[in-house]
Amino acid sequence: MWKAENVSKDVLSSIENALVSMAQYLHRAESERGGTVFSEILSRTMQRKLVSLLCFQIVEEEGRSRALKTSRAIAERIMTELLLSQQNSGSLSTHLWTAVRARGCQFLGPAMQEDVLKLILLALDKGALIARKTLVMYVVQMLTEDYPQVSKTCVGHVVQLLYRASCFNVLKRDGESSLMQLKDEFRTYESLRREHDAQIVQMAVECGLRISPDQWSALLYGDQAHRSHMQSII
Repeated sequence: MWKAENVSKDVLSSIENALVSMAQYLHRAESERGGTVFSEILSRTMQRKLVSLLCFQIVEEEGRSRALKTSRAIAERIMTELLLSQQNSGSLSTHLWTAVRARGCQFLGPAMQEDVLKLILLALDKGALIARKTLVMYVVQMLTEDYPQVSKTCVGHVVQLLYRASCFNVLKRDGESSLMQLKDEFRTYESLRREHDAQIVQMAVECGLRISPDQWSALLYGDQAHRSHMQSII
């Protein structure tokens, strides 16, 4: 902790000048909720962190302590955004899907993956107990017309993804195939999809991949409309 009496006016002046320089990245704007600021250069996350930093009272010990922590968070965020900007989107998706396949799972593309999940839900949303092989065959038969490339292997890998995410109750039987039942909390598309997405995010984290909410939205949904959804998971 810095004691107020130990901080010279020159140091405080240098800090103030640095804050003034950083504040120049923000511009005043009018909104329905009153005055606000925006930046054409900084990301929204960086804008929020910078505004927080500028609001601290650096003449007070607590204010300087909080400003120091926020400054560190800003530095970490800058490094993260620099790494993200350097990542080629093509190589990023290649690394991600390679990591997913290495775990015996698969992502079939935004549209096909959504249809597979909805068919799994249709088969299991009432609490039915079904063998994995039977579930996979049902999904394949239902998708064959729209997706001629569908196979038992790729659908089985999607089921494995949900299995890794602990979405199923599994009933083991002596000498027979185990039965799978969708857990109560995952019997809506929204809850099942969220757990599905969170599992893929976890795989990316385990492999050291840094992926922004915008990139996640494009990778998993093929659009930018799910940015907030992915942000809440990350």
